[in-house]
Amino acid sequence: MTREACIFINMTDSDRDHIISLTADYALGLLADGERRRVDAHVRQCAACRAALRREMSIEPLARGAILQA
Repeated sequence: MTREACIFINMTDSDRDHIISLTADYALGLLADGERRRVDAHVRQCAACRAALRREMSIEPLARGAILQA
C-alpha cells in the first residue's frame, strides 16, 4: 500500500506505516488492548487500511496453521 492510499486526516506517514505494521499482529490477536483500539479506530475511517486489515484477517488461518505445524 502506498502512503497516499491512506488518507486519514492528521496522521503522519510514520503513523500510517505504524498502523499497517500492526495488521498482522492484530489478525493473530497479539496486540495489547490499547493498540488494538487504535487500529480499530483508524480502520473505521480509512478504507485503505481497512482493506489491508481485511487481507490479513483472510490469511490469518493459514498463518496460524503454519505456526502450529512448525
